[in-house]
Amino acid sequence: MGTGLIRRFDSRTGEENARWPAHEGSLATLTFSPDGRLLASGAGDGSAKLWEPGTGRLLYTMDVGARTALIVAFSPDGQLLATGSSQGQVRLWDPEKGRELRTLEARMNARDGIAFSPGVRLLASGGGQGAIKLWGTEGRSCFPSRVIETQLTGSLSVRMGSCWPVPAMTR
Repeated sequence: MGTGLIRRFDSRTGEENARWPAHEGSLATLTFSPDGRLLASGAGDGSAKLWEPGTGRLLYTMDVGARTALIVAFSPDGQLLATGSSQGQVRLWDPEKGRELRTLEARMNARDGIAFSPGVRLLASGGGQGAIKLWGTEGRSCFPSRVIETQLTGSLSVRMGSCWPVPAMTR
């Protein structure tokens, strides 16, 4: 079990130059905003947090509605933050205000991956059941009750820019 600390290192020397307590539980995920101004963390304490990485100042704590916030991802334009958990929910947040915008009921474990398309119009979530669900970022499902079956064994990335028709690979 980890300590819930965020530690920062000098890239030239490898020396630690800052550390701050981040979460009560172990850290599960960290990601920078596209412009590098924000750092998002998710952990076993059921929260996601937004930080100023240069100072370690906590900006917002967001309750993800689950025991664990297992994954966080910024949209390519930095205007949205997505959190996923083992409770089957994906939440979209405004990272500038730390405010929840909407909850998407994935009805599957969204613990293994969340990714935005380059055009920010599509969000994919995947879990241990070997399925990926695709969403429009306005909160509607692009493919109502359609799931792409796959073996998700690593990270998840999205290469398309909008919704498209899917053949009968649905459940």
